[in-house]
Amino acid sequence: MKYFLFTKFNFDHFLFLSYFIVNTIKSIIDKLNKPTKDIISSFHNCYLYTLSDFLSIIPILIIKHRSKGLRNNNIKEIEEQKSETKEDLIYNEANIEIHNKNVNKINKLLIIASIPEFLAKYLHIILFSILRINNINVKTFNLNFLLIINVVSQYISSRIILHSRFYRHHYLSFIINLLFLIILVTKDIIEINKIDGETVGKILYVISRIFVVSFYSIEDAYAKILFSNNSFSPYEFLFYRGILVNSMALVFSIIFIFVELPDENNENSCVFTRFWKIYENKLNILIYIGLLILNFLYSVNIFFIIDRFSPSHLAMTIIIGHFGYLLNSLIIYKDIEITEFFLRLIIYFILIFASCIHNEFIVLNFCKFQKHTRLIMEREAEKDKSNFEMDIRITEFIDNIDNDSNI
Repeated sequence: MKYFLFTKFNFDHFLFLSYFIVNTIKSIIDKLNKPTKDIISSFHNCYLYTLSDFLSIIPILIIKHRSKGLRNNNIKEIEEQKSETKEDLIYNEANIEIHNKNVNKINKLLIIASIPEFLAKYLHIILFSILRINNINVKTFNLNFLLIINVVSQYISSRIILHSRFYRHHYLSFIINLLFLIILVTKDIIEINKIDGETVGKILYVISRIFVVSFYSIEDAYAKILFSNNSFSPYEFLFYRGILVNSMALVFSIIFIFVELPDENNENSCVFTRFWKIYENKLNILIYIGLLILNFLYSVNIFFIIDRFSPSHLAMTIIIGHFGYLLNSLIIYKDIEITEFFLRLIIYFILIFASCIHNEFIVLNFCKFQKHTRLIMEREAEKDKSNFEMDIRITEFIDNIDNDSNI
């Protein structure tokens, strides 16, 4: 008996590889980017990320151009078959009403999905602005446990919003994640205590980061609803999200015109009068163009994974992204010790394994972990189908014998 069963590989699985490549290149360019220590760099990065959504207009126009000829042919056929009867008019009015309801539903879902995206992007700006106004300095620092918080929040959001069911293999994955959460939280607490800074600022920073990953998981769940029930493509979602999030960002930015924030030298002024610092180095122009494109590819990849698979599969994708960053730290940045590298490598492999169990890429064929998995249910369905077909053949064979006997 095989204790480990694997799902069949298909073309959609290349999305995980493309995410790994895009995320790895993006992390390298992010490292090359050395902006000013002024808070304007945070504003600029957020604007850059949200504006990248508008690049989705390019694939949308290409797709519409390709489908234009087919659509015109369909319209021509419909017009040829159209009759001006009362029944047709009633039918058309009903279709219009259904269409309007679907549009309203899509608009609501887009707004609901865009709000957590905006909050996730701009929450740290709000936090840092409040802390700097109150002369509380906060240093950004790495939080290892956020990886597992991100994974678990994806699972929880899928359960609450998408009503996904949990079975024995899901709970096994949860237990593995929670064990490593305890380990990583302990490790992070030790590291945070070594960092200079006020305790209040550190606590608020940690809480804000937890909220950020939670907001993203909520957005991903609602995006899945749009993709599943409304025939909405990831490109369309990004474009409309770009309109909504950038509109919120515009209102948000207007407020900061009237707020003076300290720069890296503690001199107060409007943040938008200091944006020239970002482009003092002309190389930054090329870096930001590259980041604009990569941010778009990054977002497209994420939402195609959600569309073709689920937000729970995105949890595994996030771990793969961290694995890429870990390789960069050893090979390119050279800012990690060998012992730390291998420790994280082992943790990431175990977390990827747990995620593969949760998402049924790997099925444990023992202790009833295989029950309620798609692979086993498909095999049982095939078996039932084969048995049913065999019963039909036997019945036909007996009927033929009876007919021959009667003759």
